[in-house]
Amino acid sequence: MVQVLAYVGDALSVLALSIMFSLSLAIHRADPQASRVRIWALPALAVLLSFPLGYLARTWPAEAVQAGVVVGARALLASTLAIAHLSLMQRRG
Repeated sequence: MVQVLAYVGDALSVLALSIMFSLSLAIHRADPQASRVRIWALPALAVLLSFPLGYLARTWPAEAVQAGVVVGARALLASTLAIAHLSLMQRRG
């Protein structure tokens, strides 16, 4: 059960990252003069935060409850960063 929850957390993180990177790529292609730092900073931060949480999901939880807490934290962080990125890019345009 713990491994399944770790994979669920991976899937949610990858989904959020794919949304963020596809939006950044679309904006970069539409407007090559746009600031690269502003477009790519939040997705890069999300990747850097997802790696330690993925490691934690595979090493720390001994029970399903602890694994559920880690999955919840990963899902909340990934969705919050994706929503923040979408709203920042919307304000840009």
